Amino acid sequence: MRTLVTLVAALAISVGAAGRARAYERATVTGDTTPLAWARRDLGLRIAEDTSRDLAPVDVRDAVRRSMTTWTRAGGCTDIVLVDLGTPPDLRTNLLGGAPDLENRVVFREDAWPSELGPETLAITTLVYRRSTGEILDADIDLNALDHSWSVAAVPSLETTDLENTITHEVGHLLGFAHVVDPDATMFASSDPGDVVKRDLATDDVTAVCEVYPASRRTPGGVGPRPPLTSGCAVSSAGGAGVIPVLLGLAALIVRRRRRS
Repeated sequence: MRTLVTLVAALAISVGAAGRARAYERATVTGDTTPLAWARRDLGLRIAEDTSRDLAPVDVRDAVRRSMTTWTRAGGCTDIVLVDLGTPPDLRTNLLGGAPDLENRVVFREDAWPSELGPETLAITTLVYRRSTGEILDADIDLNALDHSWSVAAVPSLETTDLENTITHEVGHLLGFAHVVDPDATMFASSDPGDVVKRDLATDDVTAVCEVYPASRRTPGGVGPRPPLTSGCAVSSAGGAGVIPVLLGLAALIVRRRRRS
């Protein structure tokens, strides 16, 4: 019988932390060094584009799609594909206690945000993975619209949060990447007011996706490839003897700005 364990945690990396030899970091199985990665190379996302009071649905979807494309076209060296599968049937996510359904959602939270994450948290990505192999099965992105106002402007004001900047960072978490100490990287843990730097990948971010998801080759040290999508589900069933799917809350993108009034 499968056992589900829920772990939702904001794992922040200090700006003053010592640098490491590798230019990127990978999320790992809790209490282990096994890195997380998708076995599939075609991943579906369902975008709840009508859950933001600040933005028109079409602007939300366009911004998320741009972030998806930023990763899939990185360096011309990866065959990872992110597909827009339309609107989700509901707004349940791994973060707020929804059972893992093997669908990947992007949802704004306008009316409630977990107090343990704090109002400074812009967004959090929650992964479900196999403990035995580190294979990612499910990923949801929740955006804090209770404490922050969102923007898709080319040059956002210092009182708003740029959606594309944030989603590009969170899609990196969805792919299994953790925070780094380089402030110029998309996967850096914090964002200044009006920040748009994370819209575009830095060299280290490109290196990450190229090395972890190399075109026509399996992930080094990772699980074997899965067949392409044949339905709306982003991943296959988590069934199988000895398989223990676990939820992992990846680090939130932290900002230093005024709360939404």
